[in-house]
Amino acid sequence: MITVLIFGEKDSSFTGFIQKALRNFGNVSLAGESKIDMSERCDFLLLEKSCDTSVAGNNIIALFGQAVKKTLKISGQIIAVVESDNKNALDILSKNAQKTVCCSMSSKDTISIASITDENAVVSLQREITDLSGKTVEPHDMKILLSKKTDPYYICAAYAVLLLSGLAIDAPSLSF
Repeated sequence: MITVLIFGEKDSSFTGFIQKALRNFGNVSLAGESKIDMSERCDFLLLEKSCDTSVAGNNIIALFGQAVKKTLKISGQIIAVVESDNKNALDILSKNAQKTVCCSMSSKDTISIASITDENAVVSLQREITDLSGKTVEPHDMKILLSKKTDPYYICAAYAVLLLSGLAIDAPSLSF
């Protein structure tokens, strides 16, 4: 089971998008701020937190929204996925020495959007990363078909979770 923490999102659209994207790759259980949706067999466990908290654990993927609070404390082996202009999250991560995957529209980030329309996006892994199992993932591009207009960070974050989870994606494109 892959644990994915979601911090600092003011509404549920981000969590909903991540949940929908991951459902294409396994059973997803959600323990959210206002909703709990557990499946019998769980491949991904999404934990949504918007308040101050302390997190300790290993082999966890943490996604950061813009509303994350600077008082969040993190320990253990957590791989963070954060939008490159999210200063609060980046400050927290630098103080806690966590591995970080930055995402945005910039080619300077680890995962970026090479192109985007309302119907699809091309996501680029700009440099190699190591997944939770220790396997190296090489740079590449992936076309993602979208069901509606979507925030670029949502797309990058969902793709980052898939890559960090160690899912080998052999298809020429994905659908989110």
